[in-house]
Amino acid sequence: MNILRLLIKEMNDRYVRQNFQRIQDYTDKSNILRGNLEFVEIEFTQAETNYKYKHNLDFTPNLAFLAWVSDGAAVTLNYDEFDSDNIDITVDQACTIRLFIGSYKKT
Repeated sequence: MNILRLLIKEMNDRYVRQNFQRIQDYTDKSNILRGNLEFVEIEFTQAETNYKYKHNLDFTPNLAFLAWVSDGAAVTLNYDEFDSDNIDITVDQACTIRLFIGSYKKT
């Protein structure tokens, strides 16, 4: 997710400019908005070890977190194996998972 940068200096009305500056300051400080996350759903038809899922991001993700797992499956996100093309996942049975993958910038 790329955060929209407002063209505040180009706003002629001082009060409008101040209000938009407050909005911009708020989004700059917001933890959740510093992330660049993509939502994905992956369906597995069997147990998989070190399954490579092509993420189609233009960077190597530094985080992933599960939002949902079907059928009580055990899921391992193998962070050490993430690269610029794939994330690495191990599941113990057939299931569907939903997760967010991406990056997070520290302040």
